[in-house]
Amino acid sequence: MAYTPMLPSMDETANALLNDQAGIWRQEMRTDFLNRLANSLSVSETLQDVGSIDSIPDIWSKPLLFKMALFAADDTKDFAQGLHERIKNEWRALLAMLALKNFKQINLRAESINLNEDKTSLARILKALAPKESINGDNNAWLTDIYIIYFNGKPIAMTSPTTLIAAAADYETTFAGQLAEPWSVDHKTLTDPINLLPISELAALKIWLEYLFKSVQDVNSSTQEATELRVNLLNCIREY
Repeated sequence: MAYTPMLPSMDETANALLNDQAGIWRQEMRTDFLNRLANSLSVSETLQDVGSIDSIPDIWSKPLLFKMALFAADDTKDFAQGLHERIKNEWRALLAMLALKNFKQINLRAESINLNEDKTSLARILKALAPKESINGDNNAWLTDIYIIYFNGKPIAMTSPTTLIAAAADYETTFAGQLAEPWSVDHKTLTDPINLLPISELAALKIWLEYLFKSVQDVNSSTQEATELRVNLLNCIREY
C-alpha cells in the first residue's frame, strides 16, 4: 500500500524559520512566527495519485478529503473502508437540505468568508495552504468564494469549489446526536434522505438537482484538470 504524506513541506529556498534540532528546546522571542511559517511553506497545487493518507494537519483537510472520497470510490477503499459511502451520504444530505430549504422551512444560514480581505497572520497561513483546483479553473476560488453553512445556528458544512459543499470536520460533536430525520438515521451522521422523503419533496429535490446539473454543465472549465473535476461532479449529481 502506498502512503502519500500530506503535510506541507518547507521551501528550501526560504530561511524564515529557525533550524531546529531534535531534543533541543529553544525560547523563541519573535512574535511573527505565523508570518515566517507562511513564507516557509512549499505547497503543491494539487494532490495526485493518493493511495493512503498519512496526515492532513491544516484547515483545508476536510474539503480535500471530501473531494477525494466522493470522486474516487475505488481508490478510497485502500485507506478507509466505507469512506466513500459515508462522504456520499453526507454530500447528498447537505444538497437535499439546500434544495428543500424553503419547501421544508429549514433553518439554514450562509456566512461569506473572503480571505483576500483578511490581513491577519492566520489568514496568510490559510491562503498559503489553500487548494488551487476548482471546477472552473479559478485558482483563487478557495480565497473568495467560500461560505460557512449553519444549520439551526451551528456550523455543519462549507461550500467547496470542487464538490459544491463539504461537511464540517467535527459536525458530529457539534450536533451531539441532535440531527433529526430525514437528515440522519442515527441522529449523529448525515445520511442520504431520499428514502425518508414524501413524494412531493422528492419531486422538488429532483427539479432542483436537474437545475443544479444544468448549472454545473454550463460552467466554463479553463483547464483539463478543471474539466475532469466538473465531469466527476456531474456524474455524482446524475447518479443522485
